[in-house]
Amino acid sequence: MENRTEVTQFILLGLTKTPELQFPLFIMFTLIYLINMLGNLGVIVLILIDSRLHTPMYFFLSNLSLVDLCYSSAGTPTVLAGFLSGDNVVSYNACAAQMFFFAGFASVENFLLASMAYDRYAAVCKPLHYSDTMTTGLCVCLAIGSYVGGLVNGSIHTWVTFRLSFCMSNVVHHFFCDVPAVRVLSCSDRHVTEMVLVFKVSFIVFFALMVILISYLFIFITILNMHSAEGYRKALSTCASHFIAVSIFYGARILVYMQLSSSHSMDKDKMASMFYTMVIPMINPLVYSLRNKDVHSAFQKVIEKAKLSLCVSRTSLESQITSMENRTEVTQFILLGLTNALELLFPLFTLFTLIYLINVLGNLGVIVLILLDSRRHTPMYFFLSNLSLVDPCYSSAVTPTVLAGFLTGDNVISYNVCAAQMFFFAGFASVEDFLLAAMAYDRYAAVCKPLHYTTPMTTGDSAIAEVSRGPIAELGMGRVSLDSQPISVENRTDVTRFILLGLTSAPELQFPLFMMFTFIYFINVLGNLGMIGLILLDSRLHTPMYFFLSNLPLVDLCYSSAVTPTVLAGFLTGDNVISYNACAAQMFFFAVFIAVENFLLASMAYDHYAAVCKPLHYTNTMTTVVCAHLAIGSYAGGFLNGSIHIGDAFHLSFCMSNVVHRFFCDLPAVMVLSCSDTSEMVLVFVVSFNIFSAFLVISISYMFIFITILKTHLAEGYRKALSTCASHLTAVSIFYGTSFFMYTQPSSSHSMDTDKMASMFYTMVIPMLNPLVYSLRNKDVKSAFEKIIENSKLSLGLVF
Repeated sequence: MENRTEVTQFILLGLTKTPELQFPLFIMFTLIYLINMLGNLGVIVLILIDSRLHTPMYFFLSNLSLVDLCYSSAGTPTVLAGFLSGDNVVSYNACAAQMFFFAGFASVENFLLASMAYDRYAAVCKPLHYSDTMTTGLCVCLAIGSYVGGLVNGSIHTWVTFRLSFCMSNVVHHFFCDVPAVRVLSCSDRHVTEMVLVFKVSFIVFFALMVILISYLFIFITILNMHSAEGYRKALSTCASHFIAVSIFYGARILVYMQLSSSHSMDKDKMASMFYTMVIPMINPLVYSLRNKDVHSAFQKVIEKAKLSLCVSRTSLESQITSMENRTEVTQFILLGLTNALELLFPLFTLFTLIYLINVLGNLGVIVLILLDSRRHTPMYFFLSNLSLVDPCYSSAVTPTVLAGFLTGDNVISYNVCAAQMFFFAGFASVEDFLLAAMAYDRYAAVCKPLHYTTPMTTGDSAIAEVSRGPIAELGMGRVSLDSQPISVENRTDVTRFILLGLTSAPELQFPLFMMFTFIYFINVLGNLGMIGLILLDSRLHTPMYFFLSNLPLVDLCYSSAVTPTVLAGFLTGDNVISYNACAAQMFFFAVFIAVENFLLASMAYDHYAAVCKPLHYTNTMTTVVCAHLAIGSYAGGFLNGSIHIGDAFHLSFCMSNVVHRFFCDLPAVMVLSCSDTSEMVLVFVVSFNIFSAFLVISISYMFIFITILKTHLAEGYRKALSTCASHLTAVSIFYGTSFFMYTQPSSSHSMDTDKMASMFYTMVIPMLNPLVYSLRNKDVKSAFEKIIENSKLSLGLVF
């Protein structure tokens, strides 16, 4: 076809070309679109649920919300994708489809507003005959007529525009395929087309406006004839929302469409289009709900039903729990321990402390040795390093409790802590069971099939055996074997290891930096383990707040331990070479636990909101089940995030430089080494979603907390609310400050030296600061620590 021989796609210029504005605009418009969706879907659901809203007025309002959602969805996702990926190319057919749906649903809204004006006329001017006038049949006919008229209008718009020839520029001076912006690109004679479109648009707008104006003229006359103040107010409240919506809708459209394309100012049109494609659909549900008593009443009714349903479910659950003998009276357990002889407690404490230290140091030593020595990067040592990781994990689920019992003489353990101990012990013991089976298969392959050993025992088989088809299994696809010998996969033939540049190349600084970071890591380990131990030992701290706080030090310790030992080993030995697989593992665990911390901080913000804003309902809100779900969801989200990071980074080809301009395998620093097309869209989307969703929860929680604090008239309540939130707010500010600095920019614009300093801060310093932040001004933690010291003194006094 002649008009499609040269142009097969269009390039949308978007709202701005400034790179630093892309991400802020993406965040802003994502927020607007979310409010739009939630508001309009909320209105539709409310009207469907509440039978009191099954009237002609709300029938049209539900259709208006549906149409708002549809025509904003025709353009907004394209805009958001352009901000995120920088790719503003849209195909010929996609452009035509976007134009059709946008023009169609915008026209449907035009006719719906006219139908709603007629409905308002019938309600105000003929109230006694309203039910006879606005029958179900008439409402359905008006709605169907609106949709038919709108879709016909969209078809005419699309057909008239795309029958033109586009043989010159294909650059659309807009952020979506709007009719005027596309039509000016045509090299055909546009005079007849413009006249048809102007006539059609003028007729549609004029026809709907005439219906609206005539309806409001009669309404105005009726209001003037009213002698009752109550009737006057009722009539105004009935029409106010619709009148505001009409004014906003037609104001923006008349500005854009009631002029010829030759006189268009595209920049002015973009601003007007942005307003009516994104802002108006967000505003409409607010306009129709904020001052609408019926909507308020329906919303309150839904909330009450939800509360009642939750109460019934909770009552049913409590009755089921009550009927179970093992939960009716027991809220804690007493462990008898190894012995009741007081004279043996301290010697046993010393003995088992020594055993535990040897356990931890020995297993961590094995892991570090295997990571540092590339000759040990074989399947056998791969499984051995995992075995050394699992051993301290499942022994740590039990040993600290035993040692605390020896030291304090307090062998009471709460119901929840007992369940958690059982879960982690059983989980890691089962992992060791499967690992030993996998190691047996590895030995079989090495002894019985030595010539074919590298073929069956590939990285993929080892990884799958380790996690049983878990998230890290992606590492096994097209990867070099663990003995660093290249295999016949094209994108992994050259790079089998990476060289980390570290923090500095100056030899005289290596040992001082090693001492400084060893000291920082030592404080980090002691502080976080101390916080976990305090919370486990003191039953007064077995609350939701300290449940999350015990998980936070664990996560801090894990993600700093994914990085710091490698850094310390580099300072000490000068060997900064890390194998391909070790780099992938380091990136995976760091990404996992940093994302877990992100979600945990959001969960803690919600916990503080419940404590400050709903103190009387706190125990019913933050139940054990809710806390467990939030924690498990945080860990699951973290592992999913780490898997996506690994899949996005290590499916790339690394066939050029292998020098990582960082002191650990961080994602941006590794991705810039790729010789593949490094699409950052997935990475930016995942990181943006994680940070934005958690930060949104935190912001909303603190907004309600701040409002509650402002309403607090008691100085004691004011101080208590601030003390509850101060530590968490400090931790959030430190964490997100560095995260936003690091990840809200594409890797192409990174300053690696600046990023190294930021990375050092959030990988080593923040995990050290968090226990200090949560303990220095926390009376509960200080009291628990003093209690432990007193119990220790008492126990030692009994011994000696």
